[in-house]
Amino acid sequence: MSNYLVQEKELPNLCIAGIRTKGRYADCGKVFGKLCSKLFFRIGGKPMMLTYDTQFRETDADFEPCFPVKPGKSVDGIDIRDIPGGRFFTLVHKGPYDQLHSAYSQLFETIKTKGLVQKTPGREVYLKGPGMLFRGNPKNYLTEVQIGVEEPSLG
Repeated sequence: MSNYLVQEKELPNLCIAGIRTKGRYADCGKVFGKLCSKLFFRIGGKPMMLTYDTQFRETDADFEPCFPVKPGKSVDGIDIRDIPGGRFFTLVHKGPYDQLHSAYSQLFETIKTKGLVQKTPGREVYLKGPGMLFRGNPKNYLTEVQIGVEEPSLG
């Protein structure tokens, strides 16, 4: 397991535009392309992916590529809505996306050690990654992984 700097943050509510998808995580690039073409002037932040599964899924993952946007009406199958903020544990992963599992392992272990419960969706914020024209060097990609947490219920 890599040694990441895990931080606890209070994140605000966020208005996003996204398309919820089932399949392989590698398919998210196509969805980002559609989002960019439909929302170009409304995008207000870094690309993100919301993850709805509580564990890694190879071929039938439940995820939502999205962008922060200003509030407005949904467009052509793109859902625009607020997602809740709250208490999150986060870390920044440097490297290829196919190595993100070690980041998740460390976050899940931290959450478990602190006796907290994971909330979904989790978030991946792509701070530095492939561009629209050039792939870039995957060793230099920066991804902030954000997992919401809450106290366990007493019932």
